[in-house]
Amino acid sequence: MSPDLRRLLEVFQQRLHLPDASPVLVTLGALIANRLVGGDPVWLLLVGPPGSGKSEILRSLESEKDVHPVGTITEAGLLSGT
Repeated sequence: MSPDLRRLLEVFQQRLHLPDASPVLVTLGALIANRLVGGDPVWLLLVGPPGSGKSEILRSLESEKDVHPVGTITEAGLLSGT
């Protein structure tokens, strides 16, 4: 694991109760996979109990150029990718 990734996980674990870093890693993996050339988009669904840090993990990526947060998801939105 790179020192930068290790530091990122330490910051998350300082601010959130994350006994397992997998949600952060899989979220970053989905972001990176969607930046690779070609292929279908990668969709990620984080599932967990309330207060488990799902929203905070996603909010940490809001400033990325190709991340588009939405308030609600509709069937049409899922089909069109918007």
